[in-house]
Amino acid sequence: ACISLAKGKVVMGGAEPEFMEAGNLYDCPIYNITPNVKQIVEQMEKIIDSRERIPEIGRLGREYIIKHHDYIKIAEQYLEEWKR
Repeated sequence: ACISLAKGKVVMGGAEPEFMEAGNLYDCPIYNITPNVKQIVEQMEKIIDSRERIPEIGRLGREYIIKHHDYIKIAEQYLEEWKR
């Protein structure tokens, strides 16, 4: 999912509200899906119906990855924790 977000793709996956809240992932642009065909189709229809937003959704995904998964930032966080 991270690679797809970094490439500006629209991503669907397990983004349950409880998981998103627990991880403080409020700005994560992943469309939540469950193992339910009807629900997946509904999410896909939502994306297709607002296809003019796809470039914006892709941009948001890329920005999310840069903000939260930049390897330099992550390495710096590890170093800070290690120093403590």
